Amino acid sequence: TDTTKLQNVDYQGQWNFHFNYQGYCIQDDFVAVQEPNYSGTPYGPAIRGYDVVNEEWHMTYIPVNQPRAAHWLLSGKFLADGLLEGTMETQDGSGNPIIQKVRFEQKSKDYFVWDADWSYDEGKTWVKSMGHAECKRIETPIESPNKSGW
Repeated sequence: TDTTKLQNVDYQGQWNFHFNYQGYCIQDDFVAVQEPNYSGTPYGPAIRGYDVVNEEWHMTYIPVNQPRAAHWLLSGKFLADGLLEGTMETQDGSGNPIIQKVRFEQKSKDYFVWDADWSYDEGKTWVKSMGHAECKRIETPIESPNKSGW
């Protein structure tokens, strides 16, 4: 579902990841194939930094063509090998407060799944897969020089 809750949209695109700062930071950018002709498209850059003291990732996502409320600040930890989960408080496209739970799950060296679930009742119930992406590597990766899990 787009962030304005206007429509469900299937996107095809490219999610580019780049390691920075000796592998302790990942900069990524999602670019969909179709042009963003309405607010709510999932275009935008993110910066993910690894906190070695608390062994968690912190992320800031800045979606283009959307209001400030659509920006994300998220912290996440590895729950198991290849499974990262984080939560944040944010708003849906109508301004309603939500908790969003995001998961990155590595299925193989060249394939991962990203899911985002939303809760409108402070985590008592969840709307599953409000956002979903299945991603496969299309180029040889730049290896991370650290042991932070990515």
